[in-house]
Amino acid sequence: MPVASDDVVDIIEQQTRHRVYCFPLKTLAQSIDSLAAAISEAAQAARILVFDAVRNEDVQKIAKAVLASGCRVLTVDPGPLTMQIVYEMQGEGETRAEGLARHRQRDSDNETTDC
Repeated sequence: MPVASDDVVDIIEQQTRHRVYCFPLKTLAQSIDSLAAAISEAAQAARILVFDAVRNEDVQKIAKAVLASGCRVLTVDPGPLTMQIVYEMQGEGETRAEGLARHRQRDSDNETTDC
């Protein structure tokens, strides 16, 4: 079947029953706290969140905002966002495993739920 659209949201919506919300590039002009609040709000209405990013700095900001939102996420990307989230989860001097364990513990302590 040929691809009829290059719109990621359109392609995903055709393949899922879940609602999809897109954060266009212009939303990255917000502060990390504002973006985190927008992520939490969007996650209440949509199961799948799509982010537009161009620069490494965009990916870094998205990762920080996702973690600040408190939402549990499953990243599906070519790797940069996943790598940045893991990097952000690491504290100063921590190994990746230690950072992940600390965040898992924080989630269980706070009973973080899927947003």
